[in-house]
Amino acid sequence: MTPRPGLLPPSGRVLAPLLLALAACGAQARSADPVVRDQEIKRDIRWKYHSDARLIDVTVDCSEGAVVLKGRVVTPEAKADAERIALDVRSVRSVKNSIDVKPK
Repeated sequence: MTPRPGLLPPSGRVLAPLLLALAACGAQARSADPVVRDQEIKRDIRWKYHSDARLIDVTVDCSEGAVVLKGRVVTPEAKADAERIALDVRSVRSVKNSIDVKPK
């Protein structure tokens, strides 16, 4: 059966709403409350660090969008990656990278 022009086939009618819902999740706005916004930033950074074992000992603090990274990593590359990841998070205004590099 050929679909009429302009109509999605049955599989597309199921997938289209799912794709729109997923896109909306990524486009969720930050809270207007600065305290809540800082908590959301910390959560998002920690979530991204969760998948990188090199960053397990890094702590994140945030005040008015200014992020402070502390802790210890083994390589300078891991320190730089921690900062890059934090800067990529929406609503981050600045990052102070106070992570110590201490090889094992």
